[in-house]
Amino acid sequence: MSFLEEHLAGILIALAIGLLTTLNFVWMSRVPRPIPRALAEAEGRVGGSRRIVVFLDPYRPEPSAVAVAHRLAAATEAEIVLAALVRIPFTRSLSVPPAQQETIERGLLAELAEGLRSLELRPATRVVPSRQYWDGAKEFARRLGADIAVIGVGEESAFERGEVLEGLLRELPLVGCEVIIIRPRATERSREQQEAEVL
Repeated sequence: MSFLEEHLAGILIALAIGLLTTLNFVWMSRVPRPIPRALAEAEGRVGGSRRIVVFLDPYRPEPSAVAVAHRLAAATEAEIVLAALVRIPFTRSLSVPPAQQETIERGLLAELAEGLRSLELRPATRVVPSRQYWDGAKEFARRLGADIAVIGVGEESAFERGEVLEGLLRELPLVGCEVIIIRPRATERSREQQEAEVL
């Protein structure tokens, strides 16, 4: 038996350890990706926050809004509440049908909450009925005593419509909420248009 055959296992283990050590060094030495300037400025303004609410369109959610809320919560030790806004027509009573509520709670909200729990956070989740998105969001934020409202405006989201976004930006500050709008980064070409906006 040749030397190589006799020590093959040891050589492979040594190579694996060397590779892992090199990768770890590269990862630890990497330059962190810069965050949007507006978000960095927001972090400086919300240092005393106690409660962050993330408003989500349950059918077109923008998960990056949850990631931003996690970043802010880690910096401020604030509580996170994930709130799915559901618009209810005026012809129906102001409540979410049980089957629809269960679908949202066990699907979207449970998945996002589990992701935060893996990061050692314990978010609350709510399904919020509303006639108009901005009215439901404002009343929920007021009752919650939220300091920050993070709104994910994803592609084809109900929040993307001008009147809805304008309503949210108009009404939430009236109850003392700092509003952070999060848009997805689809391409580097459109990076400037899609970075976080803080209003």
